Amino acid sequence: MDIEKITNEEEYSTVLQRIDELMNAKKGTPEYDELQKLTDLIEDYEDDLCQ
Repeated sequence: MDIEKITNEEEYSTVLQRIDELMNAKKGTPEYDELQKLTDLIEDYEDDLCQ
């Protein structure tokens, strides 16, 4: 998934679905790296909502 920042609820939902698909990714794989990036994007989006 090629996304740099979550800007709306639709993107948020899509990223959450992709995270669910990647939950069993093994460390050191491209899927694991994607999972880490998407998790960071979710955290940033949620932090922005709380401010």
